[in-house]
Amino acid sequence: MYNSIRSYSHLLIVAFAVQLPFWGIVSFGAYLLFKLGYGVFTFNDVPEAHKELMAQIQQARTELRAKGVDVD
Repeated sequence: MYNSIRSYSHLLIVAFAVQLPFWGIVSFGAYLLFKLGYGVFTFNDVPEAHKELMAQIQQARTELRAKGVDVD
């Protein structure tokens, strides 16, 4: 009787140990998806940064055209 209980608990431990890496990867993926979704949900719209970026792009285009590079 003791051997059958011992072997059954050993089988449970082995089965758990075999599945542990898989569930670890699944849990890590779920965490990353949550973190990505939360980041997208809380992303702030910054119109000033957009204007500044567009001005920098225009400046870069102007400088590249002055050097003879076709940018469009």
